[in-house]
Amino acid sequence: MTPVSWWLHQRPSVRIVGRVQRAPGILWRLAGDRVMTHRIDAPPATAAHDLIGPVALVWVALDQPAARGELSARLADAELTIDDLDAEIDHLLAAGLVVETAAEVLP
Repeated sequence: MTPVSWWLHQRPSVRIVGRVQRAPGILWRLAGDRVMTHRIDAPPATAAHDLIGPVALVWVALDQPAARGELSARLADAELTIDDLDAEIDHLLAAGLVVETAAEVLP
């Protein structure tokens, strides 16, 4: 058992939460119901992404880094519902448009 897993085992009410934020080097524009992005460090064939629907809402909500729960609360405050927030974040992660930062421990 690693020291971290032992520590977590001793404190079952503690959660470790990573934060999601927009990746550096992304140019983007909001155009109606979509977000057009361009990764400046990517090859031309994979640099541009056109985000439409829920994934575009998630991108706009990530104006500040947030844990997934915080992001869900932001969207709820704006009266927006995303059916599968984790899937939308995973889509952005796979495209290289967002990154997960170091985890933090929450009580």
